[in-house]
Amino acid sequence: MTDVLLNNEGDIAPGASHTSGLQETVQKIAIRLKTHRGEWLLNEDEGIPYLSWVQARNTPLDDVESVMISEIEAADGVISVDDISVSVQGSEIDIRAGVVVEDYGLQEFQEVIKIGE
Repeated sequence: MTDVLLNNEGDIAPGASHTSGLQETVQKIAIRLKTHRGEWLLNEDEGIPYLSWVQARNTPLDDVESVMISEIEAADGVISVDDISVSVQGSEIDIRAGVVVEDYGLQEFQEVIKIGE
């Protein structure tokens, strides 16, 4: 399976090339983690409730990690999350995970989500 290659901002990359394999799986994980709950018009229940976490100010990291694991494992090509670390620095959430990817084994994954942008 192939998908359109996106740049770091989530826009279609210049030249509209395609991605497949490990790069496609990593891109699918990033898209899932960058989708804020309520932003997708066709299903406002999709996405991660970043805004409610920020408003709550003290959401337990275990709860955040659990949601992140579920989102990562829902991406096509992902077998499981081996380990995960989530840290919150102001309006940024830093996610680091060991992800077992079909045909590629354990891969290190990192994504920084900026809340409010």
